[in-house]
Amino acid sequence: AEPAPTAAQPALTSIVTVRSGQSLEQIARADRNFSPERFVAGAQGAYSMVLEGFWKGDADQLADLVSDEMLANFRAALDARKESGERVENRLLQVDRAEIVGAHMNGAMAEVTVRFDAEIVTVTRDAEGRVIAGDPAASVETHDLWTFSRHTASPDPAWLLVATDEEA
Repeated sequence: AEPAPTAAQPALTSIVTVRSGQSLEQIARADRNFSPERFVAGAQGAYSMVLEGFWKGDADQLADLVSDEMLANFRAALDARKESGERVENRLLQVDRAEIVGAHMNGAMAEVTVRFDAEIVTVTRDAEGRVIAGDPAASVETHDLWTFSRHTASPDPAWLLVATDEEA
């Protein structure tokens, strides 16, 4: 039996549009272990792990969480940061909301998009340690759209991050 929805994990009907709901049903038919509530909880954990890995500059931590294309993009950004001598000291304070905003099947590939509303402290320092962006004493609200994908016939239950975007 599915656990009762909580404020952090609302009922399926309250977190997806009708169209996404139908697509979530298609994903559940293709993958009998799929649960929107468990998916959102796992996606929220991945959100934190990917951000922390990127901020620390640890591409190896990202390797099992993101697609090859996303990993190449992260590595390029990490290389550029290293080359410039900049370092980030970001902190994820909290995820205020994580909700499924889109879902579809493309053959046996399932894709689910989650909107994350979070509070983050963002600080970038130059090679001399001076703050060049952000404020270590203030947080900012972020609104991110992350898309995760999984081959539903795969024995590997992992979903990989395949796309990121910011939402105003």
